[in-house]
Order: sequence, then structure tokens, then C-alpha cells
Amino acid sequence: APVYLGLGSALASAFSPQDRRQVVAGLCAAAVSAGVSAVVSAVGCEDPPESPDPGRVFVVTQRIPHEWLFERCSLVVCHGGAGTVHAAVSTGCPVLMLKVDWPLPAAGTPSLAGSLGAAASAPWALAGERLAFVP
Repeated sequence: APVYLGLGSALASAFSPQDRRQVVAGLCAAAVSAGVSAVVSAVGCEDPPESPDPGRVFVVTQRIPHEWLFERCSLVVCHGGAGTVHAAVSTGCPVLMLKVDWPLPAAGTPSLAGSLGAAASAPWALAGERLAFVP
């Protein structure tokens, strides 16, 4: 099953247009490096990069219902937004929350405290090897 990688509203709110492209490219590169298939959300990125591996890494530019998508995923990598975390947990999908230079929404701290997810560094620093070993 693919890994979902997305930063929800934080992508458009916390990053400049050129940085958004870099963040999406970094998420794609992490998936390729980890050797996983992935759905990378570029919603909010006006000029998203193309997938470096179109057969395994899918860059989406339109919203997909999280509940539907996460039932088909093995892992959700996100910024810890309430809607994304709720959808992932309600479908039984593990969550890895990325630290971004943006206040962690209310869902992030209780999720970590309740052992419902894990935290990692910023997406451009996410090494594929680390992503590959997330349960």
C-alpha cells in the first residue's frame, strides 16, 4: 500500500510559493529514496514538480477524501492537522508527523502523547532510510 505524504493547509500557509515546490519535491525524493510507492499532496502548490518516478510516486493537485485514501495507505506522513490525523486514526493508518516552522495544530500534541503517531524533522530533511523503517 502507498504512503501518503502531505502538509495540508500548512503547505500554503507556512511556505512561500517557491518553497512549496521545494517541499513537495523533497517529499517525492524521500519516497523514491525509501523505495515506497506514495501519494504526495501538492494541493496549495501553484507550480508543483513532476513526479521523479511516475509509476510509484503520484503527485496530486486536487483534494482527495482522506477517509477514502487512507484506508488504502500503509502510512500517513503529515504536519499533524486535526482533520488529517483524525482521518488517519479513524481508518487505522499509522501517522508520522513532520515538524514544520508553523504552530502544531491542537491534534498534534495529544496524538503524540497518546502514542497515536510519531514526530520527525522537516520534510526536506526526511531521509528515505528513516521513512523506509517506519512501521
